[in-house]
This record gives sequence, structure tokens and C-alpha cells, in this order.
Amino acid sequence: MSIISTQELQLIIENNYIWRNKNVQLLFTTMDSSGPGVKPDIVKQNPEVRIPNSIFFDFQHDVVDKSSPYSNTMPSLDEFETAMNELGINPDNILIVYDDFGNFCASRVWFMLKSAGVSDVFVLSGGLPKWLQEERQVTSSCISANKIDSFVAKPSTDYVFVNADEVLSNIETNTYSLLDARSPGRFSGQEQETRVGLRSGHIPNSVNLHYKNLQQENGEFKSIAEISHLLADIEKENGLIFSCGSGVTACILAQAADMLDLKPLKVFDGSWSQWGKEQHLPIKTGS
Repeated sequence: MSIISTQELQLIIENNYIWRNKNVQLLFTTMDSSGPGVKPDIVKQNPEVRIPNSIFFDFQHDVVDKSSPYSNTMPSLDEFETAMNELGINPDNILIVYDDFGNFCASRVWFMLKSAGVSDVFVLSGGLPKWLQEERQVTSSCISANKIDSFVAKPSTDYVFVNADEVLSNIETNTYSLLDARSPGRFSGQEQETRVGLRSGHIPNSVNLHYKNLQQENGEFKSIAEISHLLADIEKENGLIFSCGSGVTACILAQAADMLDLKPLKVFDGSWSQWGKEQHLPIKTGS
């Protein structure tokens, strides 16, 4: 299971950030609140607070392929390795990721780390909002960990970022089931895209599974039984590809599938921000 509760994290902190005989590092991540993910009021009222000893993992502006025309793109493994060493993130530690939505983008960081071969990565269930609601200890800032040189990125075969060419090839072969995490309105094309220049609709042969359907209202994942039910009619034998608007909420679907021990899991990094823009890529509308 790749989820950890606030109660478990509290015990880890009280045990000086040791869990399962390993050191623990906390990674805080966030996104601009102008997107579809809305930060809870308790976070808006406490915008600067963090869980003690958290490292800021900025996948929008720092740990990102800055040469890509598309947002939130995973950097090369060499660049990712350099960034992790600069941040002082040790792959031998247990890494716990949380965000200030509940979980809108924590799963994105989880998938990035898994794709680089990190084994022990968890997402804090309910994130910072739940931590605040339970009135647990906080601090006013993240920490700057010491730089290291021990992070070695190793490409995973179970957690993989794929590009548009691979998705296009999959439309022809139908090897992997393709799940789209966007809202039904965006998937069908009835809801106009907010990004300038994007067509409306979805990738052919894809199935809509809105990421919110996998979550409770506070952003925590639903039960294993509920997630299994939602994926019951999806062909899963060969693996799954996940897409969304910009490669973020697709990772929520990927983590949910991981909770069911499904492999391999692939995230289309460009997602609709690329597919909807590049005119040669086929689209469909309707459900």
C-alpha cells in the first residue's frame, strides 16, 4: 500500500523520523490554485504552514523539463537525479509526499519518484488539510536539506512516462487500456478547454474515469473495494495508460491502480495539453 495515515506519520515524527528501521523524509508539493484543484479553506487560512522537516518538491518550476513546451513535464532521468541530489532526497530513505489540496498533485510526485526507481514512496492520506484539521504540529517553512550525491535514477519498467507517439501506436494496437482522468464534460468535448488553442474531446479508444470518482471529498482515496469496482470493466491484463489535462491527476489514477497491484502503469506526460494542441493527433467527441 502506498498510502500512509496522519496517525502513522504522527508516530513517525515522535520516533524522530524513523519508520521500519529506515530514515523518513517528508516532501511537500503544491500547484497554483487557479486550476481545477481547489485548496480547502483551512489551507487558505494557513497558507504558509507545513509539517515539520518538509522538503519542498516543486515539480512545476524546479523538477521539470524546462525545455518542454508543455507544463509539468518529467525531466530526463539525468536531470531528475541531479535535482534530487540538490534537494538532498535520499533514495534509500522512506519518502512521504503530501500536498495542500488533500491529494491533487501528491500522486504526481509519487509517480515521478517511482518512475526513477525509488522503492519506498508513500502519499499522506488527506494531506496537509487533514493534518491541520486534526490540529497536529506545524511549522512556518520547509527545510533545506544538505546536498548529496547518492541519488541514482534507475528507469522503472512498472512506472513509466510515455509520449504521444507511444499513445498513438497504442490506439492502433489497443495493447493497453487508456484511462482519461478529466471531467466527463471535458472528455466528451461538451466543456470547452480553458487553455488557448486546445481542441475539445478525447483520445480515441480511451475511457473516462474522473479522478474525483476515486477520492472522498477530502481528497483521501476511497476503499480498495470501491476502487476495484470502478475499474472492474476495464481490461487490465496488459497494463494501463493514464492521461489527463497536463499529466498531474492521471497520476491519481495510476496510484489507485497501484493499490490494486496492477502493472505496468504508464502516464502520458503531455496529456491533453499536448494531444489537444497538436492538430495531426486524432480526437473523438461524445462519451
